[in-house]
Amino acid sequence: MPRVTIHLPSPLVVEAQVGQKLSDLLRHEGHSPDMPCGGKGRCGKCRVKAAGRLSAPTAEETSALGGLLAQGVRLACCTALEGDAE
Repeated sequence: MPRVTIHLPSPLVVEAQVGQKLSDLLRHEGHSPDMPCGGKGRCGKCRVKAAGRLSAPTAEETSALGGLLAQGVRLACCTALEGDAE
């Protein structure tokens, strides 16, 4: 089971499921990412800084984030866990 470190407001390490979206994990841990598009990857508002074993960027992320992807910025509603991450 992947271990994920969440840095909001202080570090918290939780276990998650492979394939779980970052937005679902954050909601489960009591954080509410801004997702006016309902988690469809259209608005680009659920931006998080993420690193580790994560799914490849989706077309929606590439369109919404462009060069920010290279800085580790991802859309929580589109990014799935593939292993340990933060």
